[in-house]
Amino acid sequence: TIVAGLRGCERFREDTCYIVGVDGRTGRTLWRTSTIARPGERGGDTWGDLPLLFRAGSDAWIPGSYDPVNRLVYYGTAQAKPWTRDARGTDGDALYSNSTLALDPATGEMRWYFQHIPGDSHDMDETFERILIDYDGRQSVFSMGKLGILWELDRATGAFTKAVDLGYQNLADVDPETGALTYREGMVSGVGEMLFFCPSTGGFKALRAMAYHPDTGALYVPLNLQCETAAFGPVEMRAGGGEIRAGDNLFAASMLALDMETGERRWHFQVVRHDIWDADIATPMLLYDVEMDGRMRKGVAAIRADGYLFLFDRETGEPLTPIEQRPVPQDPGQLTADTQPFPVGAERIIPDCSFWRDRVPPPFELSCSFFTPPTVDQQHVVALGSPIPMVRVTPMSFSPQTGLIYAQGRSHVGFAKRFDDPWISDNRPAGYLRLGLPESTGVLAAVDPRTNTVTWTQELVGGRLATSGPMSTAGGLVFWGSADGQLDAYDAATGERLWAFQAAPAGLRMRPGPASTYAIDGRQYVALPMGSELWAFALDGELAPRDEPVADPPDLVRWTGPAPTETDEIQTGTLRENPSWSLGGSRSALDEHAFNPQRIRVSAGTRVRFVNNGSTQRTIVAQDGSWTTGVIEPGLFEYVAFDAPGTYRFHSADHPWALGEITVVP
Repeated sequence: TIVAGLRGCERFREDTCYIVGVDGRTGRTLWRTSTIARPGERGGDTWGDLPLLFRAGSDAWIPGSYDPVNRLVYYGTAQAKPWTRDARGTDGDALYSNSTLALDPATGEMRWYFQHIPGDSHDMDETFERILIDYDGRQSVFSMGKLGILWELDRATGAFTKAVDLGYQNLADVDPETGALTYREGMVSGVGEMLFFCPSTGGFKALRAMAYHPDTGALYVPLNLQCETAAFGPVEMRAGGGEIRAGDNLFAASMLALDMETGERRWHFQVVRHDIWDADIATPMLLYDVEMDGRMRKGVAAIRADGYLFLFDRETGEPLTPIEQRPVPQDPGQLTADTQPFPVGAERIIPDCSFWRDRVPPPFELSCSFFTPPTVDQQHVVALGSPIPMVRVTPMSFSPQTGLIYAQGRSHVGFAKRFDDPWISDNRPAGYLRLGLPESTGVLAAVDPRTNTVTWTQELVGGRLATSGPMSTAGGLVFWGSADGQLDAYDAATGERLWAFQAAPAGLRMRPGPASTYAIDGRQYVALPMGSELWAFALDGELAPRDEPVADPPDLVRWTGPAPTETDEIQTGTLRENPSWSLGGSRSALDEHAFNPQRIRVSAGTRVRFVNNGSTQRTIVAQDGSWTTGVIEPGLFEYVAFDAPGTYRFHSADHPWALGEITVVP
């Protein structure tokens, strides 16, 4: 039986979230188990009198863990939605949200459950991986959610064993005897009420998986420490500028090894000091064994968001390849760290500056450091990985046969810019204004952990990158799913693509899950979630591909820029605004280096009005020099007529890095 959970459980669904069991041979649905207690069923009263339509959330969007001895599969569930009790209209426990569920994989029967956070009111997910550990005669299931509390339960009965609070959260207390969690006084707010709480809605521990190795008796946990001031309505994650926090900010952007039984920190390593780039460890860590200098080493690998692997002895924390501190660009106003760690002699999996140097045209100026601080006064600077480096989220894989680690990432450049007001959170100017900048590129790579150098790479168009991640098999293959709905198989040793299957209609953009493999009666399968479908493959499979792949699949808006707007007016600046409930309150600023909209579509013969809504004179000129608005004073406007169909690029003569585009159709 293939068991899978569901995500995206919004309000106003006719059905609840559920976990499903599928026959691995035929694909037939065997059972569905609701992850929300329905009216009239066990636990149904924990949602008050809410009808089923308004019982939302409790997504099970991280793969579960199977125990062949107890014949149970364990899943974690997410928070109830909306995120706060006040917004939900009930202060009940909202079963089975934020729980560990033990299901019979043959029938879907829920054998037991344990709710870690009853009646969550802060978006504190407990849905993440369940790790099964046998020690000292115990059979335990371990988990950690956003609060940074390590939970241990008995696998057979669900009985509470232990909870170790890492000590960073300020929301709740856990009874050491029963595991019952209670909120601290004043820490449950109503809609619209400002509250300071730790962790933020991003969590200390989130979707990046922890790992366990029995030889060391340690759990290896990626943590990011941050707090938040917010009022819940809908809720938006908001962090201020770097100037509001001094120091390296341990243990943010760090690897931690924790003793499984006591929660004691064995060792740690911070991969980014004073992070202002969201350059943390955003992929699950990987355990591997490899021979180095004639000695078997038990390693743990983490990949930083700029594509560098950090490799450590998982017992001692000793680096398996040397690490040094190197100077990086500085912004004293943001209290940036003077150096950042880099593995010596290592190669990142994504292209370095030499790849981009000839691709970034003037008037843009390329900064070759992933640690370029976003600035207020250098609007023309573009940097590697700005505004957020994108080796993130997707799992890595290790092959004992080849001794290689496999990973994927996206390489790009973007504006290293910010507003003078550090509380304005809208970074879309840096993420979406891509006219004139080169397209991003994707990479699937194999790295030799003995030398931390790249063995092979497959360069991919950016539109193919998604959320799958590579999976290696003992048969010498690497399987990988792409956003255009295709499953690829590569030679694990050389990177040569050997096989491809188009599972989705051509031209659609999908969200594939990680590939997995299993065997039934000696027959091996490879399975891949593709959007809302689950595909399974075997050597003797007879199902034909759904379509022919396209050469240039669609990409996300953040990588292509916004689509053209049907309008005949363009403003020289774009207003960026924080809502009243965000950190810092209602704030706004005019981005005078971003046309609004950046792209428009008009019919031939249209007179386009250019409005100067900024504070200084503006002159708009065609990139080919064929037309100009002349000088436009603040608050005034000028017209330009476009008679012939075509695409017209323009920029501000005063700020030539501010670009726009007009598409004229017949």
